[in-house]
Amino acid sequence: MFNNTTMLVMTAVSVVGAPLTSDVLADEFAGDWGLNNWSQSGIADGVTSIEALPEQLLLTYDNGPGPVDPWSGTYSVTAAADGHVGFDWNWTGFHAWHMSYGGLQMFIDGPGGTEVIDLISYYDTPSSFDHAGSASIAVHEGYDFGLIVSGENYDSSGSFYGSIKIDNFCMLSDSNQFGLGEDYIASMWSTATGSSATLGVEALLETADTARLCYDVDLGGGGVPYREASYTAPTPDDGTVEFDWSWNGSHSFFESYGALRIEVNGPNGVEVVDLVEYQDVSAPFSFAGSIEFTVHTGYSYSIIVSGENFDSNSILKGCVELSDFDFDVPVVDPCPADLTGDGMVNIDDIFAILGLWGACD
Repeated sequence: MFNNTTMLVMTAVSVVGAPLTSDVLADEFAGDWGLNNWSQSGIADGVTSIEALPEQLLLTYDNGPGPVDPWSGTYSVTAAADGHVGFDWNWTGFHAWHMSYGGLQMFIDGPGGTEVIDLISYYDTPSSFDHAGSASIAVHEGYDFGLIVSGENYDSSGSFYGSIKIDNFCMLSDSNQFGLGEDYIASMWSTATGSSATLGVEALLETADTARLCYDVDLGGGGVPYREASYTAPTPDDGTVEFDWSWNGSHSFFESYGALRIEVNGPNGVEVVDLVEYQDVSAPFSFAGSIEFTVHTGYSYSIIVSGENFDSNSILKGCVELSDFDFDVPVVDPCPADLTGDGMVNIDDIFAILGLWGACD
């Protein structure tokens, strides 16, 4: 739940580096993901529809007239295969004026239960709104996934309608994403927020070996109190992580501040590396650099962005882009006594030592 009517514009967890596999959906979402396989349910005293547009899917709802009690509507499809689904989404609507609320979630059923992710956390919506973002999720063959839209208002006019447009729908490869293989696929990344921050992650599906972590905070006026969000990835092995980074954005103009850091968890605690120390970042700003650090099996590291301002504009927005990602795992000799490399420790290894016997050059 957001405080201070904070609005989220992009939320998803995705780091994509490998070329897209499987077919990008053709006109009208054909095949296993086609229009006829989608369904809607759960909305009372209203109308929902699912319409296929060229290379897009349009999910609509209309709950008027009269005050609208709390409700939710679900749009779903059954996953045709195991893998990762990526898509762009755009939610627009009009939820009347007085005490109007709304939210948008994504759900993924699986063998371990149902996972629910907030795309737009439930908040006091302006009468007209427009949110957009990208998503990448792990899906499971034979299980449903989809979107849940919800809302309510206490306005006598009762106008309450909207639509969710889905496009650039595709199946993503489970390997080599962001140059790291299966242990670093998109679903392994996560976001966390503090102080009612509203930040998210956007996938650059068209760019190999690149991740883009984006945020957008709009409080509508009066400045933005300190906000902080963490983008976190686990480490499957001991090794060294190295990548280039750039941070571009706008934290408004008057007394606007921001910082970027990395926190690396390990057996001895947390190591903090400041990429950009907390400072005045009057709009617009741009920073860039490279970083290398050691990670440990079973621990995680986080990229943390923060900021605040005292500007009537009350907006913080920007993106951290990661590229040229490299994960170096030390090579450990599983059998150091096997000097000949034949998979055995035997007399041949003794002969190898004897063959080197004598004075050192």
